[in-house]
Amino acid sequence: MHFQTKRDLSILNQHTKNMYVMAQILNYDMQIVDSFQGSITEYSYSEDCDSDTRRTISLSVVIKDKTFDVDANAKIWLDKLIRVYVGYEDMRTSEIAYYPKGVYTICDNSFSWDSSTSSLQISCVDQSACCDGTRNGYVRGLTTKIEEGSSIRGALISLITQEAGFKKYRIDTYHRSVPDGYEETIAEFDEIPYDMEFDVNTSIWEKVVEIRDLYPGWEAFFDVDGTFVFQGIPTCEFDEPVITAEQLAPLVQGEPCTITFTEVANVTDLYGQNIEPDRYSDKCTVSGDTYKMTIEDENFDGNNLVLNTKFQVSVSAASLKGQKMSFNNGPSYPIVYEGNIPISAGDMRPETQYIVKYKKGYFYFYGECQVHAICKEVAFTPTAEQIAEDKVYESCNNIKYRVIPDSPFAIKEMWKDEIRRPLAGGEYENIFSNDLASQRADYETWKTTRLMSRLELPIIEIPWLSTNQLIEYTSKRTGETKKYIVKQISTSNGLSTLSCIEFYPLYPFIVQ
Repeated sequence: MHFQTKRDLSILNQHTKNMYVMAQILNYDMQIVDSFQGSITEYSYSEDCDSDTRRTISLSVVIKDKTFDVDANAKIWLDKLIRVYVGYEDMRTSEIAYYPKGVYTICDNSFSWDSSTSSLQISCVDQSACCDGTRNGYVRGLTTKIEEGSSIRGALISLITQEAGFKKYRIDTYHRSVPDGYEETIAEFDEIPYDMEFDVNTSIWEKVVEIRDLYPGWEAFFDVDGTFVFQGIPTCEFDEPVITAEQLAPLVQGEPCTITFTEVANVTDLYGQNIEPDRYSDKCTVSGDTYKMTIEDENFDGNNLVLNTKFQVSVSAASLKGQKMSFNNGPSYPIVYEGNIPISAGDMRPETQYIVKYKKGYFYFYGECQVHAICKEVAFTPTAEQIAEDKVYESCNNIKYRVIPDSPFAIKEMWKDEIRRPLAGGEYENIFSNDLASQRADYETWKTTRLMSRLELPIIEIPWLSTNQLIEYTSKRTGETKKYIVKQISTSNGLSTLSCIEFYPLYPFIVQ
């Protein structure tokens, strides 16, 4: 991230701007092998944090160099990358301040050199093109298999370094905030939950995306320095604005505001996998904090459980916090969610079929056989009686309520004003537990309420601004100052359009 200085702001507010480009030519080890500089005659840039190809750039540059013919010995060839900087001249000192705009690969029919006019045209996309099949991204062999229990981080490192051939990466470990009584704990987990197999037609980037989408709220992209990044999507909850309303005001060229009502939904009804068990038991007795399950099969040994066996069970009493389970008088093991978080009181109840999977030293709790979760955005805190009645009304025990009183899209009265969005099939069939389904339903409800109100802000380009950053803006119509998250940037010849959403905390008050 670029940290702005007084000089940056001074250059930004100049009435006359001279723009330049500096491009470094890199090999795939990110080493500089050559460079060129020149004056920009045409310039367009786009950045979209919701797209796998995050950055694209097109340039027309006047330069004096005569070595840009396209052949294997030229500066620009298939084995090269380009790191681009856009520069603005400081009129007080005549110095040029350069700002990084990304690392790119050149695609088909996107490069031309006119020696008579010294004009170079380049159109590029970021390094995702080297992984998604646009320029490369397929590897030798019929199938690739990432086995259950493998490290998520290790699998991604292998994809990026061994298959894609890049060396720079920053890969975070999956984590999320998990309620634990009155406290919040951070659960970290780094395990592929099931075998993932890919055929020869699957690109490297498609494999990355399937791993990314195991859990909601994560992103994968190449950053402005050319580093592969895998991280949770920034919520900006604790960030300071990178540019204040006062600094932004003289740059603004207009103020259109768009609300896409056709895509608004305040109820997400999500169906995941229909899990097939390996074993079944409805014979249950309770001893202290342990469910003692019985499987009537003389060949089944509760003392030697097979790893990754899925059991469908029906219990005889509501679970306690930290509930355990055993089979056929074998050892008892705790029943846990992702990240080894123990199940809570009441998470398992009689007359309901649940799935647990034996892992070394614990049972992983999938939830009900048909993975199902509902999330509702409401303007009030529902009572215990309303929650119980809603579970009957929805035929679902896994319901979450996002309590946001100031939301214009929230349900104001129970069972009224609901705008429902059902999600099933396709990518949702990869959701393998009720816990993950609940997380995804919560995330989707956030997107279909908060992300629908967008501010399209035409401004003079801020060359260091990036997506998923917080800005502050005072409306010319209402005079109200609010914070916004930048989601898209589209720039042409020094003028930008920012597509922003109003800032709200990602996780407001939640009622289970």
